[in-house]
Amino acid sequence: MLTMLETMTTISKVEMLPRYYKEDLDRDFDIAIKYRNNEYIWMLREAGSLLFPLRIGANPAYLANYIQSDSTAIFYFVNADGKFTKIEKCEAEIMSRQEPINFETINTSKELEIKVKQILKDKNITNGPFEQSPSINNSCRVDWEKWYEWFKDNNKLMAKVMRSAIAFYDDLDFKERRMKQAKRLQNY
Repeated sequence: MLTMLETMTTISKVEMLPRYYKEDLDRDFDIAIKYRNNEYIWMLREAGSLLFPLRIGANPAYLANYIQSDSTAIFYFVNADGKFTKIEKCEAEIMSRQEPINFETINTSKELEIKVKQILKDKNITNGPFEQSPSINNSCRVDWEKWYEWFKDNNKLMAKVMRSAIAFYDDLDFKERRMKQAKRLQNY
């Protein structure tokens, strides 16, 4: 059985893409190693390639430009087991907008805080394409509004996620405090 990197190399040779900027494949390999066991959209085009990890908060704009304007671009969905399936551009665009947090599976404010911290640790998510994120020293709840403001201009997907995380955290926190109060009253 071929590894994901071997499969990428084989597909690249069969498709004869990329023709230029073949060094993009090395960056794709680095991304595959960094985000092991993840799902991806892999784009090959005449002038390069891009392995786009799904559900980590990566900016869909990185892929959208090629989806809309590069007629040489072809796309593959790569599942967590490293299986490649050729997909249409419209499928790639929809998949690229998947949020990194499934709020329905989060039960506590602490759980949400851990998930958000994990996302904000990743410089591939927090830095813009041509600039670094401001020096926001903390990924704790008190700084989430600052992160929201940063993402608003640099990553619309993450701005939406941060806005949802702020509201959801506040709701969970309120419910948790009410439950603690109710337990204290029961103990009297």
